[in-house]
Amino acid sequence: IILCSALTHTMSPSFLSKKKSSLILFFCIIVLCFWRTEATQNSAPTAIMLGRYSVGQRRVLSDHDESAPSATDSSPANLPQVDPVQMNHDLRTCLREDCKFEMIEGKIPKVLHFVWFQSTDVPKIYHEALQTWRQYHPEWKIFLWTQLECEKLILDHYPWFLEYYHNYPWMIQQIDAVRYFIIHYFGGLVADIDMASQRSLTPLIEQMVKEGHDVLLLPSVNMGGLSNGFAVAAPRNDFHTRAIKNLMDPRVPAIIKYTWYLNPAKRHTWIMLSAGPRFITNERLRYSELPKEEQKSNLGFFDPRKFLPCTACTPKPCTCPDCYITMLKGGLWHEKDSKLLDGLRCFFEPLVTTHLHWLLLSIVSLCCVAGFVLHRYRSIIVRLLFTCTVRAKTKIAKKKPSGLKH
Repeated sequence: IILCSALTHTMSPSFLSKKKSSLILFFCIIVLCFWRTEATQNSAPTAIMLGRYSVGQRRVLSDHDESAPSATDSSPANLPQVDPVQMNHDLRTCLREDCKFEMIEGKIPKVLHFVWFQSTDVPKIYHEALQTWRQYHPEWKIFLWTQLECEKLILDHYPWFLEYYHNYPWMIQQIDAVRYFIIHYFGGLVADIDMASQRSLTPLIEQMVKEGHDVLLLPSVNMGGLSNGFAVAAPRNDFHTRAIKNLMDPRVPAIIKYTWYLNPAKRHTWIMLSAGPRFITNERLRYSELPKEEQKSNLGFFDPRKFLPCTACTPKPCTCPDCYITMLKGGLWHEKDSKLLDGLRCFFEPLVTTHLHWLLLSIVSLCCVAGFVLHRYRSIIVRLLFTCTVRAKTKIAKKKPSGLKH
């Protein structure tokens, strides 16, 4: 489609103007990207969008799709039942008074944190995911955080961040930011609610803690950095202490402000930089640049092939036999700009994996250069071709033998 559109514009500029050709090209790319994105998500449950909402008002999102497939359908039928209301009640109790948790090597408390801003009425597919965590981690405490508990944690223990927290324009930014405060205050394991457990993480965490790590992060095969949807850490660790202070970095709003009208995916960019995966990736790089004597936390990293082996282009649910977790549904906060970026990435992923993207880029570049030269210097080229044709005809006429005239 790209080559045909470029050639159509180059060969017949009078029939198809430059503006119309560009619009056709852009429309074709958009259609292909959205088609590819929907095709990769056709087996996933209905997406729940976390968009803009007014601060101070609780936004109740649409109910889940009861007929949606679940990645935990193949799990045993005798799963221990979990009660989201009870998990939320236990959390409120621990917010009012200090709770004692069983510790791993005296550093990591055995407590699991999941954030669901809407209410304790968790959709069925995520309720089943919580049951898998209870099945494989029976000795761990499970907390379910709603919007009220998140705001109470900020108000009681981090009041200096409350105004900045309320000024986030999108709910997903508040969810991403509050998880850093949760793991800083309580410690333990913080995971996305759309992750289901397949194996016990306790032996792996014990081994990594014995090696001296007190902060365990998960690299992402999808974005090339770190994932903010899964982390294990000790309470009050130095890495997250610095990270929560850098959430108010004035450079992030400045970048968005001066590129607002130039960036078509400005919402996606702001979410990624403010408290999302790009933020925690930058914090890790910033922390590694500190002098060794100032790095009081020892960072460890999980094997992404055992946790998140799939990319955004892989149909969900996504799992592998030896993985620790199953990704049920990613990108709950994605809107049109995020879907467009994922569609572009998925569209060109087969070319990148087979190293044919360099050939495609070379062909497109040559076509663009040829089209520009033909369009910019078409009068000169026409004159040159006409002159060459006349000279060639003259030479042929001179070489013809005179006898052929009779």
